[in-house]
Amino acid sequence: GQGEALFDDSFVHEIRVYFEQDNFWDDLRNDYQTLYPDVPYRMADVIIDGQELDSIGVRIKGFSSYFGFTDKKSLKLDFNEFVRGKEFDGLKKINLNNGEGDPAIQRDIICYDLFNRVGVVSPRTAYAKVYLNDQYWGLYLLLEQINKDFLDRSVGESDGNLFKNMQNSDLAWLGQDTTLYQETFQLKTDDNPVAWTSFVDFTNTLNNGPDSTFREEFEKVFDVDRYLKTLMVDVATSNWDSYLQHGRNFYLYENSSSNKFQWIPWDYNLSLGGIFSSFIGPPAPEVSECQTVLDGTCPYDPDDETLLIVMTENPSCCNDAWTIDCENLYQESLPIAPEDCPTILSGSSPYPPTDSIFLQVIAFDSFCCEEDWDEICQQTYDDISEDIGPPIINNNAFPVDMSNSQKVLIKRLLSIDEYKERYYEHWCSFLENDFTEERIFPAIDQRADLIRADLALDENNMWTINDFEDDIDQGSSFIPGLKAYISSQAPRFRMELAENYTCPLVEESFLFNDIVINEFCASCDSIYGIQDPSGEYEDWIELYNNTDEVINLSNAFLSDNINAPRKWPFPIGTQIAPDEYLIVWADGDQGQDGLHTNFKLDKEGEFLMLSHSDFVLDSISFGVQETNVTIARIPNGTGPFQATSQETFGSNNDIIISTQDIVKEDFTWNIWPNPSSDMVNLKIDFNGHDHLAKFKLSYQLIDPLGRVLYQKQISEKYSTITLEPLAEGIFTINIIDENAKRIASSRIVKIK
Repeated sequence: GQGEALFDDSFVHEIRVYFEQDNFWDDLRNDYQTLYPDVPYRMADVIIDGQELDSIGVRIKGFSSYFGFTDKKSLKLDFNEFVRGKEFDGLKKINLNNGEGDPAIQRDIICYDLFNRVGVVSPRTAYAKVYLNDQYWGLYLLLEQINKDFLDRSVGESDGNLFKNMQNSDLAWLGQDTTLYQETFQLKTDDNPVAWTSFVDFTNTLNNGPDSTFREEFEKVFDVDRYLKTLMVDVATSNWDSYLQHGRNFYLYENSSSNKFQWIPWDYNLSLGGIFSSFIGPPAPEVSECQTVLDGTCPYDPDDETLLIVMTENPSCCNDAWTIDCENLYQESLPIAPEDCPTILSGSSPYPPTDSIFLQVIAFDSFCCEEDWDEICQQTYDDISEDIGPPIINNNAFPVDMSNSQKVLIKRLLSIDEYKERYYEHWCSFLENDFTEERIFPAIDQRADLIRADLALDENNMWTINDFEDDIDQGSSFIPGLKAYISSQAPRFRMELAENYTCPLVEESFLFNDIVINEFCASCDSIYGIQDPSGEYEDWIELYNNTDEVINLSNAFLSDNINAPRKWPFPIGTQIAPDEYLIVWADGDQGQDGLHTNFKLDKEGEFLMLSHSDFVLDSISFGVQETNVTIARIPNGTGPFQATSQETFGSNNDIIISTQDIVKEDFTWNIWPNPSSDMVNLKIDFNGHDHLAKFKLSYQLIDPLGRVLYQKQISEKYSTITLEPLAEGIFTINIIDENAKRIASSRIVKIK
């Protein structure tokens, strides 16, 4: 599939970019500083993991990530910019993020992994060592671009309208004039005036829909459940630089099949307590150990606070020589009285020198006094005045109950009892299965081991290797470590959830093959195919319940990607009765009646998996498919997969050989004792009649992985099944007929 090689996260990739000009970096920075946000691409050649590609586009990207104090800026590579149709590994663009706000360079990965686990599509990630003209520029986070390639992979279609949030937005109603919305959002897909009309209608329904009909009307234009899960992950990760707080960093995609807007999360480097490197500044040197101080060429006392600023901003003044540039920097760094700030004298600052928040801003960022009052200065002022920032600065963590949010989308959704209950239901599963130390900590350590050596060689990194080590674990005085954050916040979330909602009892765990992928068609047409409820001939997947109990699929998932097991979640409340079938249409048309996945089956062959929570119930990898030939389990529910031109859509796959069939109602059976340490007894009774010879029944003993340990024909009313050789655990006994058709099943527990 597209990008599978490039986003293989089991190793660190290598990306070498070559520019013709020697002063390429000055050109890239000048493009950004003078033309932002419309930064042009510069042509370059690239070698990625040994594969060469010429004439691609390269530019600096991002906003806050640009203002770190090193030359390690975030980059965007566009393979399609100068030669139409050019791709790499099936992709047109990729992003290289510099780790701003994230000393461990893991926050995006952790959050996108959480999204994948709860069934919200999100970008793929990997790591890459980046070289510019053969100079090691640093270790970067490789991040998938949100574009049509992404939509085709994750949503199953890309014919709809993709909007990117470019500035702060509450999704407020601004009136019918579509140009007012274009100041804040950018249409990233084909230019289509009708798209903006749809966007305006969406905000109109959100803001102005009457309470009496809001739920019914809003569900027609918005994927509510996807956003409730997004809200949960944003709260859990304290993602303050998002819609939660600033109204930033998200995409909205209007699905062409359902005509619903879907939320796509983006930019999580400041989550989990992340903090701008500019809040901390470059690592301070030991001034007394500077060579220029030791040799006496520096004329100032080592305890001089201004000297510390100079040595920090220009390490060459510490390590190499005290030059005229160093002296000029010293003079420029001398403290300035607030009333003498050039931004005050020129009128650039909109605030007087006596403003208490202005004083905090210039103490934090001298640029806002000495140079110009720009967007960063204003944002800093607003953040301080509103007590906004990461939890480490002002302890501003978000509560589980976000009903009091001033953001219209959150406020209106959580004002509806059914949505609020569904939101809490997601929290129950999330805190039990996903946001746990047991699941997240090993992955943090594994990624740290993968990148540690390359990060240690990264001289452009705005964080030290000690910052990296601290951030992986318990953090430091300025940033909470990833493990420390999760260890401290997860219990708080559980307590707050318990105060607002009583989670249902954890249901009994499913066993392997309790529910199976029983049959599927990956290439169906109108000649022999099956029509879905909309009259279309689509691919389909048939599930079968092998148990004697109704099974709730609310926390179950289907996926065609082993790295995204929760790609498509079953709607809450979906059930499958015992010995019954459930049809799921694999067509990407989620807005149609019935169950429709967000992916399509590939007739050239792929992977298909059914899971529940973290447990794989069934999976298959299949090759090239013949049109209108299905793959079915024979015998039904338990047998191996076989190709068959006689589809049995929604019915038993068995080819009945015997002229006499049997159903469970024809007999009674018992197993005792259960649990047992050594043996169980099996009794078969045909209402007093001797039909054992007639029906030729057998019993099977099945282990927890669905393997038949042994099978024996039942010749007597009573049978004894030994358990002594088995390990402790839950096993299954099946009663089957002469055609291997399962007609009854029961679980048994082996104990010591």
